[in-house]
Amino acid sequence: MKRILGTLMFVLILAFGVGPAYGQIPNPGFETWGGTPGLETPTGWVTNNIPGFATPVTRTTPGHGGSFAIKGDVVNVTGLGLYPPFIWSVFPYTQRPGSLTGYYKYTPVSADSLDIWVVLYKGSLSVPVASSEVTSVGAAAAFTKFTLPLSYYSAETPDTAWIEIVISNGQDDTLHLGSSVVLDDLAFEGTATGVADNQVRPASFALEQNYPNPFNPETSIRYDLPEAATVRLSVFNALGEEIALLVDEQEPTGSYQVKLNAGSLPSGMYFYRMQATPLSGERSFVQTRRLMLVK
Repeated sequence: MKRILGTLMFVLILAFGVGPAYGQIPNPGFETWGGTPGLETPTGWVTNNIPGFATPVTRTTPGHGGSFAIKGDVVNVTGLGLYPPFIWSVFPYTQRPGSLTGYYKYTPVSADSLDIWVVLYKGSLSVPVASSEVTSVGAAAAFTKFTLPLSYYSAETPDTAWIEIVISNGQDDTLHLGSSVVLDDLAFEGTATGVADNQVRPASFALEQNYPNPFNPETSIRYDLPEAATVRLSVFNALGEEIALLVDEQEPTGSYQVKLNAGSLPSGMYFYRMQATPLSGERSFVQTRRLMLVK
């Protein structure tokens, strides 16, 4: 899997900056595709397809509300092993919706999960205004609607939206052949009702997506502790080697934010992992997320 991510990192670096010039979600029904036959890409989106080598993202039919939908499969690539589907889009957006919705069909194998993130930013990709994510959905043989309520950090109006979709395995970083997803008809729905009170006691352990992301050279990482715990927060390269230890201590209940300065690191995809072991003796919380450095 880590060799796979090294190639994925290269593809994403090449793709970064290819953002669609739309005011809404671009091509939300995945009806429009372009590129080489057999290796088409949905208009307004970037995939991790590698021409002549790997095609985990394809067009499929029928769609939920139209002729087509987007399909992602974990594929076996010679020399790389199991390779996940990955799609994302960054586009101008100036509203404050209540949620991101869409329709999916999902066939998971073992503990593979469908991960969907959305972040609304102010100042291009510099200041997060709201975000939401899902990292676990049940199997669905027919199109099923998902709803990701957005949590707002400020009363600002965003100017940029980021949507990212991938199949991963957060338990042991091992994918399984046969995991696949079909997505269609993405939409922002509703209107934000206000800004959450970030001073209340966290309801659960959480490791948030870093921001900004992509970043150069500094980014912030936020995490929540609903109870006192021993926390270890580390950064790894695509080979799984620990390259930075950001936190390694006991901390009381609360919300925390640390900064990572990657000025000495090369551009690429990295990972940060938090293990929080409650002092009460409860089971440890462990989560890993991706971050991308672009210089």
